[in-house]
Amino acid sequence: MKMEQTQGAVMPKRSRNQELQTEKRFLQLSVFADVCFVVAELLFAFASHSQSVLMDAAYDGAEMLMMAAAVCLTPLFYRPISEKYPFGYAQVESVFTAVKSAMMLSVMAGLTVNVIQTMLSGGAHVAYGAVSMFQLLLGLVSLCILGVMYVGARKVASPILQTEWMAWRLDVLYSMGMAAAFFGAKVLKDTSLAWMAPYVDQVVALLVVAFALPGAAKMFFGAVKDIFLFAPDEKVLEQVKGICEPLLQAYGFEPVFYDVTRTGRRMWVSVYFHTEGDVLSLDCMRQASKEAQKHLCEKWDYCVCELVPEQA
Repeated sequence: MKMEQTQGAVMPKRSRNQELQTEKRFLQLSVFADVCFVVAELLFAFASHSQSVLMDAAYDGAEMLMMAAAVCLTPLFYRPISEKYPFGYAQVESVFTAVKSAMMLSVMAGLTVNVIQTMLSGGAHVAYGAVSMFQLLLGLVSLCILGVMYVGARKVASPILQTEWMAWRLDVLYSMGMAAAFFGAKVLKDTSLAWMAPYVDQVVALLVVAFALPGAAKMFFGAVKDIFLFAPDEKVLEQVKGICEPLLQAYGFEPVFYDVTRTGRRMWVSVYFHTEGDVLSLDCMRQASKEAQKHLCEKWDYCVCELVPEQA
């Protein structure tokens, strides 16, 4: 693994330029797909008078604008930290992630209100068969793009790609759910349960929101924590301790406090430690720091580790 020197700390480098280009390609693909979806959904919504398709077009339009901005901002996230910008532009990424996840939450809230209003007004009466086929087609295409976004999220440690993967997952759930709902409504309208047909799509929409809401909320609150530089959750702290503690103890260093800060895709780990004796070997400290840095970077690509001696 290549390494780069940044403000006295060694940072991993697996061709940052290559990672940047990879991330931009995935984001550009998402923007292009959003443009195609918006055009198709607007044309179909006006032709079929379907509220659900029109709302989907509005969501995808907002998504398209957000991702176009992300493509422009992405190069900033790869710039190294400096004295002027000690956190680089990582907090910009956290702010963007918070805004994007908040947008997802607001769309879910708007969808929920719209669905309840539709139910109270007697449900939706549209061309069930046509809408079902259209939503099925969108769902299948979205599923393919979801697979591509999943690959991108695993290739590059990018919170933005992670939120985009969640957004496409919501699209797949919504489109498939609507396809099934409208198909069910088409079947029911010719039976004794015809009174249920106008309400099927609203019930499915509420189930989709209930399924997707926890993930979007978790991402939003995680981004807010990163913006204010709060410590990451207990699971991350335990992973850091599990990596650093045995390494330091092998050198006779006893960790007493872990200061872990994360924002965007970057993380800083400061380990305060003490030794039994009065003499501290700088060579041992330097070697222990390198080993801890190496192991932490295997878990988190953009991680800086420093050891801070503390008087026992």
